[in-house]
Amino acid sequence: MDLIHQHVLIVTFLHLIMMCAVESNVHPKIKLLSNYSIHEAPIRKDGVPIDVNFTINLRIILEVNEVSQLISMETSIRIFWKDYRVQPELENGKEYITLNPISAKHFWIPDIFIDQSKDVRVPNYYVKPASLRIYADQTLRYSSRINFDVACSMEFHRYPVDEQLCEINFESFGHTNKQLKFQWVKGSNINPNISLAQFELDVALEDTYQTDYYDLSYPGIGLITNQLYIWHNFLDIFSHVNL
Repeated sequence: MDLIHQHVLIVTFLHLIMMCAVESNVHPKIKLLSNYSIHEAPIRKDGVPIDVNFTINLRIILEVNEVSQLISMETSIRIFWKDYRVQPELENGKEYITLNPISAKHFWIPDIFIDQSKDVRVPNYYVKPASLRIYADQTLRYSSRINFDVACSMEFHRYPVDEQLCEINFESFGHTNKQLKFQWVKGSNINPNISLAQFELDVALEDTYQTDYYDLSYPGIGLITNQLYIWHNFLDIFSHVNL
């Protein structure tokens, strides 16, 4: 055997070793199909879009900045989808396996971004506050705590009774409506104890919204906050002036 053939065999052998090492780093009870690629979504053969389901835990609204026209909040966001290429081997009685968030790099994950966000922060100490679950039915769930600031166009024509409507939209960056379908599912939680100094707050979840400002239509869902100014103090001052 000549040197060139020996070199090719060695390179091929090393490549196989590296491939095995990458797969073994995921989890000993998680198997990936041989054609698995993190660059390809698990598109169904019948062409039906992949359901990407969301829940949110809105923990607190940190600030409504009228000068900068920003709203800041702390949330935990969970996304669910199925990937038939991921094959877990669970012990009896177990519904899922929970992986360290660093393992997420081995899996395809929906490419979600927050539209018109100015800043996104992860409040971690050492380990990122996130997890990846893999269920027996091949459902994957990625959960993460994030804080973010989002632009919110505010109107002040009716001060002091203005009502500010802020839309926080989650979109796919590179997949169209024909590939992914976004929707809220049961399990979201809006903290009922959220209080803002000068606002009364109402929050609603919106399943779909139009992205027709792009050349193609991309999936998206929204979180809508409605802030109504509390003007009781204004009424008190006005009544005292008229005494």
